[in-house]
Amino acid sequence: MKHRKTCLGLLLALSTTAALAVAPKIAVGYDHMLLLKSDGTVWAWGSNGSGQLGTGNYTPSATPVQVSGLSGVVDVVAREGGLSMALKADGTVWIWGANSDDLTGVATSGGVFNNAPVRVNNLGAMTAIAAAMDGATAFATDTTGKVWTWGNNNSGELGDGKLLRRPAPLPVAGLDGVVQMAGTFAQVSALRSDGTVFSWGYNNSVDSLRTGQGVGANTSAAALANLPKLSAVVGVNSNTTGMFMGLDAQGTVLAWGDTNSGLLYCHQDIGNTSASALTQPYSPTGLTQVKQIAGGGLYALFLTQSGAVKACGYNADGQLGDGTTRGTTRDLPAKAGPVAVVGLPADVSFVAAGANASAAIAADGKVFTWGRASGGLSGLANQSAANNPTPQAVTINAGAVASAPAIFSGTQTGALKSTSLSVGVAVAPAHVGQTGEVYLVIVLPTGQILVFNTAGELLPYDPAKRIEPFLKGALPARLPLALGSNADLTGLGGTQIIVGYGLGSGAAANADLLGGGRFAAVLSLK
Repeated sequence: MKHRKTCLGLLLALSTTAALAVAPKIAVGYDHMLLLKSDGTVWAWGSNGSGQLGTGNYTPSATPVQVSGLSGVVDVVAREGGLSMALKADGTVWIWGANSDDLTGVATSGGVFNNAPVRVNNLGAMTAIAAAMDGATAFATDTTGKVWTWGNNNSGELGDGKLLRRPAPLPVAGLDGVVQMAGTFAQVSALRSDGTVFSWGYNNSVDSLRTGQGVGANTSAAALANLPKLSAVVGVNSNTTGMFMGLDAQGTVLAWGDTNSGLLYCHQDIGNTSASALTQPYSPTGLTQVKQIAGGGLYALFLTQSGAVKACGYNADGQLGDGTTRGTTRDLPAKAGPVAVVGLPADVSFVAAGANASAAIAADGKVFTWGRASGGLSGLANQSAANNPTPQAVTINAGAVASAPAIFSGTQTGALKSTSLSVGVAVAPAHVGQTGEVYLVIVLPTGQILVFNTAGELLPYDPAKRIEPFLKGALPARLPLALGSNADLTGLGGTQIIVGYGLGSGAAANADLLGGGRFAAVLSLK
């Protein structure tokens, strides 16, 4: 028993840190989109010259196709340059498409394209992912809130005090407690659980990073003293300097950074000949009670608490969705924002912005796209359409938010002689925060059943007693677990690992686990 316990390893990472539960999500790159359905599968459409659709080929698709060999997903990222990323419930990070900047975790030279998902080396127990807007630098946050970075580093995006690209994911020194990451082309911001923001990267103009707190290379400590505690932060591509937007505790939008495009102020600075002198962070009128911001290429979308969507910025391809192609920028004639996106249901649950195209998911799972549509980017089975200035419905359903299920996942890396195991669960959104118990069960090839308890001990299961939990209390949104790393499990082929949870406590939680079917065999060792 002791040998088996050593081989399987104790839990190396376990967190109750608040994070987004698995709800449908859409991500928009330059010429492709990724859709995370509520069942943990990923679908894609658009261009595929770099393999960014993840279908095992390089054939474009103007309608949704499923990403190959990927399930149990809880987050997705799509960026310019053909980058696609996914995070599984077990905390492993997967990447495909254009991966030339060491983004799979190994050093590369020349063009590197993966047309199917590849796991990022030496990275596990992650709870969130993000990437720079050019798709050349990647970020992930672990269960302790440490930020791991890898890839391109021309402007200090890795936060390691250097300007050399790096294939190995490493944590940013002196930074923890991070719950959300945001990137532009050359800057990075990290939101901590206490509402403070740290930034690093390009800051020559001292426009985009002015938070007063910096790490790594090319940062400035020009204090933005009146930045309040934030509940969310996003990056927006706005010229070289970039900019960021955030939400305060009341859902009011604040913006700071580039002052050249007019986006910072939603062009509410009409007639002001000294826009650069306006106080930052700026709170555009009409952007209160907002629950989500989506930052794109020189524009942004704002989802309100009521489910309505507003927009500001450039609009040449109709990406603002107001039925026109004139933006809230300094183009003439002047047009101030925000504008209302028209033609969407009244209960939008998620919005996404890309380089020139936008998307939204309604509460019932219906998917809408607008803006640039060429190359199949709209997902509407039309390769040649130029743009759609109003939202159009895509023939795929992402799943209703209210009924999104729990997602269970497991990944085995390497053969049994030297293997690493990751398992995890993303609790159903409706159950997050409720009292419950999480279970981890091992079924050996002999049929013997072992259970991890709250002390981290692997003990035989007694069928005369209830199943022991290894975690109890308020259920976290996501629980990635790294089991033994490079362990020798020779002779344990066929061993099954089961993850599950039940609402309530004690016998009630056991009954809910079994009666509600809230469990899954996530791995069978081989």
